[in-house]
Formats: sequence, C-alpha cells, structure tokens
Amino acid sequence: MIGEHLDDIAIHITEAGIREIIEGTEGDVQAYHAEMNIMNGYGNPFTADVSFSPIRIRNEPCLIIQIHNIDDIRKAHNAVSQVNQKLKILASVTRHDILNRVMVISAYSDIIKEGITDPEMKKRIEAISKSSDEIRTLINFTGEYQELNSAEPAWQSPDAILARPLLRNMIPGISPDSSLEGLEIYADCLLEKVFYNLIDNSFRHGADVSKISLSYHLQSNGELIILYEDDGGGVSPEEKTQIFKKGFGKNTGMGLFLISEILSITGISISETGEHGKGVRFEIRVPAGMHRFVTKE
Repeated sequence: MIGEHLDDIAIHITEAGIREIIEGTEGDVQAYHAEMNIMNGYGNPFTADVSFSPIRIRNEPCLIIQIHNIDDIRKAHNAVSQVNQKLKILASVTRHDILNRVMVISAYSDIIKEGITDPEMKKRIEAISKSSDEIRTLINFTGEYQELNSAEPAWQSPDAILARPLLRNMIPGISPDSSLEGLEIYADCLLEKVFYNLIDNSFRHGADVSKISLSYHLQSNGELIILYEDDGGGVSPEEKTQIFKKGFGKNTGMGLFLISEILSITGISISETGEHGKGVRFEIRVPAGMHRFVTKE
C-alpha cells in the first residue's frame, strides 16, 4: 500500500475529521489510536480499531496506518450490554414485587401478633416477622450489589466525598477528620458507599466512638495506603479475616462485604489491622497508577 492514496485502496476512512487529525499530527506524537466507523471497498460500514504512527522513509515524513476490524467484537459487546440491561430491568421489577409481598406478610404478622395471648404462638409469629425483615434486607442488598460497575470507574476525591452532609452528620457530634486533601483514586462510582459503610460500622459496633480519622502514606513500590481509624472497641483477632465475608456480622453482614467488592473492581483491597480494644484500623491499599494528587486551580 506504500504510495497509494487513501481513496484508492479497498478501505475508505470516512470518520469526520480524520484527515485533519492526520495532517495535524505533530512530529513528537508517536501514535494516535481510536475506534471509528469506516467503510470497506463495497461500501459496507464496519467498526475498526485504527492507529497510525508518524515515521520517516528516506527522510520523507510518512504514516503507518493499521486498521483492525473489530466489528464482530463490538456487535457481541453491544448484544451483551442489551442482555445485561434487560436482566437489570427484570431484577428490579422482581425485587419490587417480592418486597411488596414481604410487606404484606410483615403487616399481617403484626396484626395477628396483637391478637394472640398464647406465648408459644406469639413466638412463632415473631419468627415469621423476623424472617420477613431478613428477606427485605437481602432483597435490598441485591439492588445495591447490582449497581456495582453500572458505570465506568472514575477519578474521585475521598476528601470531597467525606465532606458531603450525609457522611459528616452520620454520627451525632462526630465528623470524620480527613487528611486526604488533593488525593484522588480511580474507583467504582459507588465509592461513597465504602466510606458510608465504614462510618456506619463505627457507629454500630464502635462502643462509644468519639473520633474518626483518615490519612494516607505512600509505599516505596508506588502503592498508596489510606488509613481509616476510630477510637472504639476494635475487632477481635479471630474476626479480622471474617468480617469481609458475606453474611458475617452482628447486623446484616453485608456492609463490609460490599466495601470489599466495590474496591476490588479497580484492584483496590482492604484489611483490618487495628489492635483489639483500641479501635479499628482499616487499610485501603490502592495500587500504583490508581491514585494521583491534584492541585486546586
């Protein structure tokens, strides 16, 4: 194809502005890469992964253009996206219907319980009511879990998230003390739920928590560790490896499991390394390349 004009070969690039980009490529630009819709010699459109790099041949400026037909890959991707969207709608409708029926069970259980004097029968009704509450919790959790990776991960500021009224006012009289200004991490868009659940965990299990702090430090390998600490009771040694498992805990057993799942989407991990009796210490390990520091303009 050396020496051929783009319009004379079998593939005609028709993406708007492609010629301007090629002609405007500066000498210090090593390569340009884009996905675009182009047409083959028969006039049929297809999706292609196109890249071109400036080179010199006999001291003349030239371009190496590479066109990879990814039409089948893109069609398969779009088909999977459509299926996922339909499954998401089905799951949402199903959750709604189940919750409506659970609400009926719970309401009638309360009505029946009020008219029963037999202790044994009342105990059985209370068991039914408790089970309906647990079902409601599980169904609501499936809705939260479904939202994982529902949008592309993004660069987010933990400090800005912690400054939101919802998080600052979760525990009366206690506002998280953050030293994360300027830090951004690349994480799932549900990152707010990570900090919400950590603070909620301190509130529920901290035993008279009076202080919550967040800080960070960089490792020599480029990894960054965000520290979440409180001055509550902490976690017992035998529970440290269990608290992130689904269903483990004194409440729903879902909060810390959800935290771990949200962070893992972009390779971030979390562990508890505090000393029992002196408060929790959660270490959020952010790999190199998944964190950056920005300055306000």
